Amino acid sequence: MKTAMVMSEAVSLVVLLMLFLGSIIENKSKHIKNTVYKYAVVDCMIAVITDMLSWSLNGYGKYSHMMFVTNLMSYVMGYSMTMFLCVYLIETIKEKKEMSSLPEKVIQVAFVIANVFVVAGSLAHKVFYIEDGYYQVGDWYVYAQIFTTGIMIYSLYLLIMNARLLGRHDTIALLSYVFFPTLSAIMHYIIPEVSFTFIAVVFSELTIYIMLQAEQQAEFRLREKVLMEVSHTDTLTKLQNRLAYDEARQELLTEPRIVALFCDVNGLKYTNDNFGHKAGDKLIAEFGDVLKQFFRHESIYRISGDEFVILFPVTDDDAYRKRVDEFRQMLESQERPIASMGSSSGEGAKVREIIKDAESKMYEDKKLFHEKFPDYKGR
Repeated sequence: MKTAMVMSEAVSLVVLLMLFLGSIIENKSKHIKNTVYKYAVVDCMIAVITDMLSWSLNGYGKYSHMMFVTNLMSYVMGYSMTMFLCVYLIETIKEKKEMSSLPEKVIQVAFVIANVFVVAGSLAHKVFYIEDGYYQVGDWYVYAQIFTTGIMIYSLYLLIMNARLLGRHDTIALLSYVFFPTLSAIMHYIIPEVSFTFIAVVFSELTIYIMLQAEQQAEFRLREKVLMEVSHTDTLTKLQNRLAYDEARQELLTEPRIVALFCDVNGLKYTNDNFGHKAGDKLIAEFGDVLKQFFRHESIYRISGDEFVILFPVTDDDAYRKRVDEFRQMLESQERPIASMGSSSGEGAKVREIIKDAESKMYEDKKLFHEKFPDYKGR
């Protein structure tokens, strides 16, 4: 029996470690309940370790003092686990509605009282004691369960009263905190020699992680992705904006070779002055659609009203030259080119100089456009 308990708790410890790492690595949300959940997992890890030591030392009289310490720690860790999981439940409810902070304060005070009682009672050999190397329960053992039982009953009350608010999914997940320890208590009553309390709590924390924490992490990542896309997207063209452009310039510094195209929409001022700003916006959007036909979306940036930059690393010189030539030929084939452009390439470390060179070539192209279409000069 002792070997089976130690092995099962060792497996539980591995599960807890995975839960803790998952909470640290994946969960970037700063909600209080996420911090509380991490505390509960760490607490349970310590509790499982101390309980494993207690089982390992059971029967060895020369380690009685160490066994006393590990068993006492198991009591204290058990109380704090109960407190953390109840606070987690309260914080989950607080996300749905306003709730007084009084219950949490009462729980904390009760936690301190319970620990004082169990430490004093254990030192007096009333809660438990070690006899001939074996753990024995004392006369006050049943009173040591009052805090845990009371918190469990209160948690069940909170779940019942807020079931509709929490919804079926969250209520079932949080009920695991009551269900598994209760099941463990029933099993302990049937088989007094063993206690599955900490293993039951591991099942509870695993259920909460799968049904609540992991889902919340997925939702957080989705919101983060949406916010990232919104903050990096130009509202008119749906292309990337100036912020994304600034970040791209930094990222391309390490590339061995890059290409930059600098484009400026022709006749935007003329269009705005003669046909209105809606027509001007339509012209900008149309040019954005043209760019999408020749270049990848993630390479195109609208950096100002009528200016666009295309930036990308080069892996095939012939392919990039062909694409740039096709784009240039398309512009030149138009009766009145929709935009002027310039291109340049070089080492990624010189990205700013390359963009500047492309911009200079664009102005040369713009000059030719104005010579051919003098009505659009300065426009």
